[in-house]
Amino acid sequence: MKLSLANLPYRILLTSLAVLGLSGTTLAQNRQLSYTPPPSAGCSLTLAQAPELWGFRLRMTAEQVRARFPGIVMKPADSLGVIELDDVLPAVHSAPNRSDRWRAQGLFKLRLLFIDEQLAYIGGNYGVATQWANQDDFISSLSKSLGLPNAWYLKDQTDVVKLLKCDGFMMFAYSSPLAAVGMGDSQAFDKVDKREAAIDEADKKKGRKRLDYVYY
Repeated sequence: MKLSLANLPYRILLTSLAVLGLSGTTLAQNRQLSYTPPPSAGCSLTLAQAPELWGFRLRMTAEQVRARFPGIVMKPADSLGVIELDDVLPAVHSAPNRSDRWRAQGLFKLRLLFIDEQLAYIGGNYGVATQWANQDDFISSLSKSLGLPNAWYLKDQTDVVKLLKCDGFMMFAYSSPLAAVGMGDSQAFDKVDKREAAIDEADKKKGRKRLDYVYY
């Protein structure tokens, strides 16, 4: 398994397209993006200043998440300390706190990923975007509601996902034809990258080859 925060948005995007019976080609044909090169200033927000998404915050412990959303069932961690929950939306909709249930209105999928029993990734998909004129409108609305700086960018002119790299966390968003937003703990993912590298090195010394499964 190759777990990469930079690749995770694309894996989720393609999975969501498949659910709706669409393809990457359809996405490319329908996208309405204006190319934005990486900003020179970037985002200076720290991990402690990362916004809350649908009642979740980065670095929440698994215990804290279960206390707030009792319906969430945790899986055992893999050999890298990773737990991936593909869809916790039903558990959120049954949360004891009414405001927690309200925050998730409009989502059709909500994913969580834990590293070492701490929340390292939060991602939600709104499905086909109808309430925003285009991707820039979606990004503007998102930034305003979450108090984020206008420092989003595309990696290149052919990309479909806008990124916001801050000090300790990264966000992504897209809205053509789907609307989704996600946020990840950069330091936690770097930790897993180092563990994978150590496993690769050990395998090389023992003469073993290991397949990498990239998160697209």
